[in-house]
Amino acid sequence: MQKTSLLLPLVLISLAACNPLDSWKNIKTPKYQPGVAFPLINTDFTIREILGKFNDGRYIDTLTDGTIAVVYRGKAISVGGKDVYTFPAISDVPIPINSTTIPFNSLLGQDFKKIIFKGGNIVLKVNNTPNLFANDVTCKVTFSHFKLNGQALTSSFTIPKNTGTTATTVTQNISTAGATLDLSSGDINISYTINNQNTPFMSGNLSFSLENMQYSYIEGKIPQYSFNLDETIIDLDIFRYWKLGDVYFKDPRINLIVANSYGVPLRAQANILNAIASNGVKTAITNSDYPNNVFNFPYPTVSQAGSYALDTFKFNGTNSNLGQIIQQRPPQVEYQVSADLNPNGVQGFITDSSKFDIYLDIALPMYGRAKNYTLTKDFDTDMSIFSAMDYAKFKLVTENGFPADVKLQLLFLDESGKVLDSLFSNNSVILQAAAVDGNGRVNQANKAIKTTESEFTPERFSAIKAAKKIRLIAGVNTLNNGTVDVRFYTDYAMGLRLGIVAGVNPLDIKK
Repeated sequence: MQKTSLLLPLVLISLAACNPLDSWKNIKTPKYQPGVAFPLINTDFTIREILGKFNDGRYIDTLTDGTIAVVYRGKAISVGGKDVYTFPAISDVPIPINSTTIPFNSLLGQDFKKIIFKGGNIVLKVNNTPNLFANDVTCKVTFSHFKLNGQALTSSFTIPKNTGTTATTVTQNISTAGATLDLSSGDINISYTINNQNTPFMSGNLSFSLENMQYSYIEGKIPQYSFNLDETIIDLDIFRYWKLGDVYFKDPRINLIVANSYGVPLRAQANILNAIASNGVKTAITNSDYPNNVFNFPYPTVSQAGSYALDTFKFNGTNSNLGQIIQQRPPQVEYQVSADLNPNGVQGFITDSSKFDIYLDIALPMYGRAKNYTLTKDFDTDMSIFSAMDYAKFKLVTENGFPADVKLQLLFLDESGKVLDSLFSNNSVILQAAAVDGNGRVNQANKAIKTTESEFTPERFSAIKAAKKIRLIAGVNTLNNGTVDVRFYTDYAMGLRLGIVAGVNPLDIKK
């Protein structure tokens, strides 16, 4: 778990983004003037800016101690409550007498205590047989357990006399939108009058159905439900930049972040949680705190309906094998989760908007060490603008605000990638690490500054005029030759200035 190395390599990577051609935009003519200093690279960058050059799917976070971290987030997995329970249609339930008790929970096959509806209808149906009534009558039906604004749902309608020889059907709809159904007893009561009298229908003449019932809230024993979620792969693009050397993260972490608004327990299991090596070999990520990678999500109480219960299940170097796995630099992590809603069948609630969200964050704090880490990066150039010049002097000025030594070399390459020459003919330039204080932090006012010059003879300069790319090679060692763990903070920065003075005689480059 090491991270320093990351930042520095990334720092160097960022140089590539600063195309030296960008510095030439203000040139008025295509002909270089002898003896004039010409900037090739002039850039400053912070750790946050460097890390910001990775692909989408990750973000930069700052830990409580100020350490910066790269965080990769798997896509959010969301499952909504409308898929968990669909209110069934109920058809032609008889209402045999003037006051009838119906075992409503038995009709549903559930053990609910309360339901709030946002839509649907109670449909009353009268089988109006011949001569059922001698005259038109008014029927008033009351569903005392369904209440809207504190009042029982009631409907009055006319049943015309039937003097024919066949039965007719009379229907009446009662909207349940906004109504609350009290099922504390499990039953509902339905009563009716005919012309304000408790005159009973003949058997089978009055019934009700429930159609298109939509709930916004159900309280009681919520039915069990199983989810099987899609597999997700997280690309750890930071490892694509690692080539050679040893890099160690001190404190890598995986956080399984959950938000649950179902009002019952939710148990999830990571059926797949693997690191995938560059050769395709998969290694299971295990956690001693959560055997078999089973996680019991928190859930809101009835009084907290409409809110989320949040929790984070943590994998770190203490409770898992993550530390060892990350040192192998896996470019991908895959995971697949299944979940069981209300596995023990307890009382609770569900709403039509209930859902749970799962995020998998892989956090790589910039804390660790690096030894002999090598980074290479190409960026475009065009040295042909100096075709009329014979001599050249390059000046490299660096301001190192990082707690790591950086060994730099620049190679000039032609269009085919052939190395024409290097900027420094003998050894690479060593950028000394910035000094740290007693708390292990670099004072950015005391950056390690170094200026290095390299003169080219006509023969050497002629050879690099065909250069179309400059390859940056950087070797990184944190303090004490990569043996000390260091942190990288948000205020750490590095500056690099590379310029050239060219001329037709040696005196031109002495200016």
